[in-house]
Amino acid sequence: MSSEDYSNIPTPEAAYADFCLIPVGTGSVSVANEVAQVQRLLKASGLKYTMHSAGTTV
Repeated sequence: MSSEDYSNIPTPEAAYADFCLIPVGTGSVSVANEVAQVQRLLKASGLKYTMHSAGTTV
């Protein structure tokens, strides 16, 4: 196990994150409700985001 100190890593001016929702153990392949909730959350956050066929980029 490493004991490196990460507290001095500089914060970048911009960063991107990409994610997708995959239903696990729900009995359904639909994630329409979850996607709608994520969209409302992102809109309220004020973050710039793009939703696309393979996921969401923030």
